[in-house]
Amino acid sequence: MTYIWGIVVIAFLAVGGTALWYRGEAIGATALAESEKAQKQKVEAALAIAVDANEAQQRAIKQMKEQNEREQQILADIAHKLAVNNQLAVAAAKERADLEVNDETVREYFSTPIPAAYERLLNRGRGSPAGSGGH
Repeated sequence: MTYIWGIVVIAFLAVGGTALWYRGEAIGATALAESEKAQKQKVEAALAIAVDANEAQQRAIKQMKEQNEREQQILADIAHKLAVNNQLAVAAAKERADLEVNDETVREYFSTPIPAAYERLLNRGRGSPAGSGGH
């Protein structure tokens, strides 16, 4: 009968040892799962920050592109106005030159000297010498 009790005790110890081993494995697996969960949460938080930063950069890029388009339109308008003014200036210079060639009274007017005080006023900031001639 002692053998039977010995076998029962050994079987009980084997079952108890196996249960303790499985319990240890379960605790380790739970700890590992919690660690992986915490790591996953850290990665998700970092990803959310990166996504937010990316969206902010995309908005900033969009605003810069819109600003650039507005500036390009302004520059195009200025270039057009400048071209028109240049054409008007060229036409006026040609008309003045034609008048000097074809109209005696205009030639006489342009050949008269400009008063020195007025010429200084006209040449202020240009660096031209005073008394340089007619109109």
